[in-house]
Amino acid sequence: MHICKNCYCGSDLSFSLCCEKYINQQLLPFQPEQLMRSRYSAFILKEAQYLLDTDQSNQTKNPEDFDFSTIWLGLKIIATNDKNINDPQDWVEFVAFYQQPNETCSTYFHQLHEKSIFSKQNKQWFYTGGSFLPDIKIARNEACFCGSGKKYKKCHAV
Repeated sequence: MHICKNCYCGSDLSFSLCCEKYINQQLLPFQPEQLMRSRYSAFILKEAQYLLDTDQSNQTKNPEDFDFSTIWLGLKIIATNDKNINDPQDWVEFVAFYQQPNETCSTYFHQLHEKSIFSKQNKQWFYTGGSFLPDIKIARNEACFCGSGKKYKKCHAV
């Protein structure tokens, strides 16, 4: 069991009450956002099998296909399409903030801004692909994406 104050995905829940139950496959995510958040946490935890089990994008086939050297700093959900819970296809727009291993002593970071597409088959959601979008602008007085509790201007904008 992993112990942390808040889940890696940035929710206000503990990991055990949030993404752990999906990564350990005790429950299936019932919304695409839950799957997307749990996949983000799985990248942090290097849980390749979960990522493979929830991926139908044909981009990854083996655990070795994943590059786990990326240092994930935070996740921001931009928008979701939760209009019809019975719709077998849905999307989530998000930004994942990260650094490369050689950048850990700096405030410099990158953004992965994507609109991910998910499909539901036999009551289970799968990631099926996505499109990359331009970086977002972060407001100086916004809470920092890294979860420090500081404003962006006092944290990663320095």
